[in-house]
Amino acid sequence: MDPDIITAEQDLARWVAAQVAPEEDELFTVLDAAYRKDPARLTARGPGDDEMLGFGVETLAALMTPVVLAAVTEVVRYLTEQYGSAVRARLSLRRARGGADAVTEPAAPHLDDAQLARVRSIVLDKCAQAGLDEGRSRLLADSVAGALRDGA
Repeated sequence: MDPDIITAEQDLARWVAAQVAPEEDELFTVLDAAYRKDPARLTARGPGDDEMLGFGVETLAALMTPVVLAAVTEVVRYLTEQYGSAVRARLSLRRARGGADAVTEPAAPHLDDAQLARVRSIVLDKCAQAGLDEGRSRLLADSVAGALRDGA
């Protein structure tokens, strides 16, 4: 995948994770690296999860960041299929002045209501696969769709 798209994906995931699970901010870099190395292992739910990253299964199941990463990856895949290389220029985060790590807001191609509904559907599917409860699933779907809608 294009390095610019990967960076935009990571930035969007970091922004969304900060919205839905700010308490996980310090873990984001570690979880992102683990996800990039083996997405299925980080998002799997089953035997052997307690060995993952040194966290117990209950801890990993409670984390939102792995689900955010999986959902955003699927959404970016959808957007790049829809928009091609044009998405690279818009699917990025604007950096705040004074700090390279200070992310302010997402920017994305203009998405109509049907496309935003598809984005929400993608996120909800990923949440269901991860076993996330309905409330947290809706929060995540709203956050991703909102980031893309507001960034347009």
